[in-house]
Amino acid sequence: MTNKAIISMLTANTREKQAKLIESAFGLFRKHSFQRVTIEEICSVARVSKVTFYRYYSGKEELILFILRLFVDDISGRIEGILKSTISIKDKLDRISMLKQKLVTDLGEEITGGMMNIPAARQYAEGLNERIWEEFQNLLQTEQAKGKINPNLDIHKSIQFIRALGNMLGDNSFKGIYNSTEEMISQVNELLVMGLLERGKTE
Repeated sequence: MTNKAIISMLTANTREKQAKLIESAFGLFRKHSFQRVTIEEICSVARVSKVTFYRYYSGKEELILFILRLFVDDISGRIEGILKSTISIKDKLDRISMLKQKLVTDLGEEITGGMMNIPAARQYAEGLNERIWEEFQNLLQTEQAKGKINPNLDIHKSIQFIRALGNMLGDNSFKGIYNSTEEMISQVNELLVMGLLERGKTE
């Protein structure tokens, strides 16, 4: 993601100097990590004074939390649209999985790793993850009630299994089996949703 792309997430009433602070900080955080970048460096790149910085943010932690919220609000809206769409459950799972992967990629390793050391940011990110899983569980329970999902499945336990599997997919040695993240997500979800047997076959 380019530094300019984050500007599209801001509201129309965001002031120009604040936007420059956000854009500059995002670029610096992605390149050098949250911990290494100073407020002075952010102000220098944004070409604003420290007085202006503190007019908007009490410090770097508040600024990184603001940036995280921009991304979370954006992805939450996209996920809500996916869950409400008429596409298949597998396609929904594919797209949500890719959006979560995209969030990590867009934020970058330096920001993602750094914000986990900030309690407020970590709590906010974990809260998003819990909301996503809760909404997906509600979707599966609704589809099960409609007869579209195996009635013998315990949806809550199935969600716990899928979450555990998702953690395993983060292992680089596992990722190496596939040509791309997209292929990995699609193949794993194909197994989860469609199973091993061909439709209509019992053996």
